[in-house]
Amino acid sequence: METPPASNRTAQQPVVDVAIGAIWRLRASICEVLITRRPEHAHLGGCWEFPGGKVHAGETIVDALRREVHEETGLSITDLAPLVSTVHAYPERTVRLHALLARAKAHRCVTSESPRIAGSRRRASRSTPCPRRTSRSRR
Repeated sequence: METPPASNRTAQQPVVDVAIGAIWRLRASICEVLITRRPEHAHLGGCWEFPGGKVHAGETIVDALRREVHEETGLSITDLAPLVSTVHAYPERTVRLHALLARAKAHRCVTSESPRIAGSRRRASRSTPCPRRTSRSRR
């Protein structure tokens, strides 16, 4: 019988559930997608990411994303729909990422760390429209 390859982790780590959002809004025919920059002192500090965070005990993925986005940006989100879930093992932790598509309800981010917020903009057209609400979307 073949021996399975050794793990790069020394001890079994719990998997941390994390909700992240691809959050968009349409403004003057421009589709904007929100990205944020991690604080320098945090894990993977300085990296750009979609907003989100850890799912607390007893919290749904949708509720966690709404809470985290509001805490980080001051935005309210709607029309949530699942995109993909995947597990990633960092050397120091393992995370299960739950990515959701969501629409921003407000037009301005309000945060004490506003330099951390950026947006990607693209003119909406028939060939490259902003996402539409689907039957799987959750309000």
